[in-house]
Amino acid sequence: IAAHPDVAVVYIANSTDGTVVAMSLSVPLAPVITGTVGVGAYPAGIDMHPSGLYAMVANRDGNSVTVLRLSNPLVPTVIATVSGITAPQGISISHNGRFALVNGYSGVTPVDLADPTHPVKKSTVAIPGGVGISIAPDDSFALATNYGVSTATVLFLVDPLAPIIGPQVAVGLTPVALGPSMIWTRN
Repeated sequence: IAAHPDVAVVYIANSTDGTVVAMSLSVPLAPVITGTVGVGAYPAGIDMHPSGLYAMVANRDGNSVTVLRLSNPLVPTVIATVSGITAPQGISISHNGRFALVNGYSGVTPVDLADPTHPVKKSTVAIPGGVGISIAPDDSFALATNYGVSTATVLFLVDPLAPIIGPQVAVGLTPVALGPSMIWTRN
């Protein structure tokens, strides 16, 4: 689930039928589905661009990422697809909106979003069994879960389009998901 930053709409990836639905929460006691769009095989992760104009969806079985245009937040439309990412499951768009990191079975793949309508895939950084990913609020590092090896990997983003692999930290038997509010805290 990803929430629009400016309007009461959420976007829900439906793995079984390969769609994303837009749900209006303008009346919270009576949510309404306002749009459905096909995105790819087994969408497993979704994140919002900070501008609110785009969302990105990781399609695990489609080995791709779909970019949605949200010029009308109630009716998302597909505008681009990034192919060739092995089993992507987690996706996190930077807080400055300039890049995304996609976590899949072969590692973390940066995507250049200088022009979100024409995203550019960069070289994958190999980490084991990638699933969830979250970029820190200052865009300086990310944390990616490593399913099956019980760890999370720190990625340093000095050049966010060429992440540097940092330490792996033991976090539990099968880590799968990260949420910004769960891991990034400030004192």
